[in-house]
This record gives sequence, C-alpha cells and structure tokens, in this order.
Amino acid sequence: MCSRIALSGIVFLLMALTATAGVEVTNGVVLLPSDDSIAPFNRPFNLAGRSLTFTRTGPESYSEQSGPLQFDDDRGTLLTLDRTTKSVVYNIAGFDFPFFGRTIRTLYVSQLLAIYLDVPALPPPLTVYQWGDAELIADGKAVIAPMLSTSRGVGSFLPPTVYVKEAADRVVITWWEDTRSLAVQAVLFSNGDIRFSYRSIANIEGGALIITSGKEAWRTLV
Repeated sequence: MCSRIALSGIVFLLMALTATAGVEVTNGVVLLPSDDSIAPFNRPFNLAGRSLTFTRTGPESYSEQSGPLQFDDDRGTLLTLDRTTKSVVYNIAGFDFPFFGRTIRTLYVSQLLAIYLDVPALPPPLTVYQWGDAELIADGKAVIAPMLSTSRGVGSFLPPTVYVKEAADRVVITWWEDTRSLAVQAVLFSNGDIRFSYRSIANIEGGALIITSGKEAWRTLV
C-alpha cells in the first residue's frame, strides 16, 4: 500500500510538473527549465562566434566590448613549440607593445591558449583540470589569455597547433585544432588594444580568460 501511495504521488508530481511551462518528460526523465530557484548558480555562457575587444584606456586599464566574430583566416606561420614547456618564444619585429606601464617585444606563446609576457612556469601536472581563482591570483606573471587551460584540461584530444602572423600594427596568434573544433585568436595591437576571437571552442574541460600584469597593486597584502 505504501508503494502504491508513493507511486501515485510521483505520477501526480509528474502531471503537475508537465503542466508547468517549459517542463518536458523525455524517456522518463523530467527536464526542468533553468531557473534561479532550482539552480541559483547556473550562469552558462558561450563565446563561440564572438569577439571580445579590450581597448586600452590608460597604463593599467581597459574597457571591454563584445561583438560579432572578427577572425583572420590567414593564420600565418606555424610555430614550433618546446615539448617540455609547451611554449615558444616569439619576438615582435615591427613595434613595441604597451602593456601595464611597460613595452613588450618578447612573447612566450603557450600551447595552452595563453601568451605570457614573462617566462612561464612549466605546465601544471596532469592531475590539474583547471587553474582556480587562487592560483591565477598567486601566479604573479604577466599573461594575456583568451582561454588559459592546462594539459589535463584539453582532455584526450590533440593539443592545438599555434600560428603567428605579424602586420605593421598587430600580431595575430591563432590556436587551431580541427579534430576538436578549436579555433581561437588573440590579437595584440600596436596601440595596446587586445582582441580575443572565438570561431569555435570545444572540448576544453576548463579554462580562464585573463589579462593581468601579475603585479597589480591589489595583490599586495596590507
């Protein structure tokens, strides 16, 4: 009798739920619409098909604007990465890139979807899926990253190949991998502006979009 009562209660609940707008039952599974009362921290987002432009407004500040995709199909020259550091040194030939009160010529381009302005540390061990907030704050290195990942974060898919293309007013870095639909660009402009473009971004288990000097005043403990 108790089982029948419980079953009747479940059937009544399903009937009540399916009468609610947006609720569906598929193969016996109740699908609920996203709602703050059900999943208060659910804030999904998708960068695919978008570009983010960071306009330099001062020595240590940027304004940000999201817009339609701007992607250079000419990826330029394939870079040869060091197998241990998963990065390569690239020297800007045509201009000094202004960044947080200094000018940059040497870039340390990482396979893990990041550009370091200081010598990067070795990639984290394969047990690390994603950099947490504390690690990002504590690292203390200048980095420009459209999606800073880890070796584990790219999963079992092939790591991206990395290309560079330089023009008079910009350097374009492209991370590309056909087998997992990954096509991401970072553009450093000679005036200090930065643009991240995401033609497609898939099969990354964790990543962080970050622009930091690694030396911001708020990092100093008082």
